[in-house]
Amino acid sequence: GPFTKTRRGNHFILVVVDYFTKWVELFPLQSTKAATIAQIFLDEVLCRFGFPVRVISDNGVQFISNVFTQLCDLLGIHHQRTPLYHPQSNLSERINRTLKPILA
Repeated sequence: GPFTKTRRGNHFILVVVDYFTKWVELFPLQSTKAATIAQIFLDEVLCRFGFPVRVISDNGVQFISNVFTQLCDLLGIHHQRTPLYHPQSNLSERINRTLKPILA
């Protein structure tokens, strides 16, 4: 994102992918603030699917923030970030490339 704002004020999407099953979850967002991302991750991902051993994210400020890092540390989740300038190693980036033309 940002994408065109919806009637509900959303113009970002959080993409969560299970690397094992390739299951994709999309969460519409009004904001990409770290607290918002951490809350959705806790409520919509962890509480529904359980706690993974490892989470892989890009290097967005919301994922390298203290809020997200502390959440992962508190729950014993190893947080791994994809290498800088190498988005091909992040499955979510592939999903984003598919979504962009659909939502444009």
